[in-house]
Amino acid sequence: RSGQIVVWREGFYLPLVLVSLAASFWAFQRYPRRQGWWRWPSRVLLLATATVAALNLLPPAWDQSTFTNPEFRQQIIALGFCLLVMGTSPLWALLPRLLTTGIVVLLGLGSLWYPLHNFSQLLPAIRELYQQPLVAGWGVYTMATGVIVLLVLHGIELCNLDS
Repeated sequence: RSGQIVVWREGFYLPLVLVSLAASFWAFQRYPRRQGWWRWPSRVLLLATATVAALNLLPPAWDQSTFTNPEFRQQIIALGFCLLVMGTSPLWALLPRLLTTGIVVLLGLGSLWYPLHNFSQLLPAIRELYQQPLVAGWGVYTMATGVIVLLVLHGIELCNLDS
């Protein structure tokens, strides 16, 4: 009624947190197919992916004052947590796969629903503001496809844990 659309801005960063945590959890898991020469290059690739996804959580034009700004506090905490998990990923591999896979699946569901739901709420207001027809761009579909792929892979993992 007041013309305001209330969204949690940091919720749009959930897919980055998902990718960072999923790659960190996968890096040191023991899989029979990942043996021999491919084991260490795949770990390096997964840890690099986790780091890049986490660093994308940095606020724009960051400096020392940005890190203490309450507006970016949740973002900085998420960044620190993702880097901490990445740095301790060999220890996370010791936890039951059911736990880490469950975390990724739950976070994946939130990462899929929250940004898409809130973007669909914002799009009509943006259309009205620009006074021209707007549609979701390729980034929305790419994000949704990536999250769905991660959810399918972890769903398969959950099914394989039961057998």
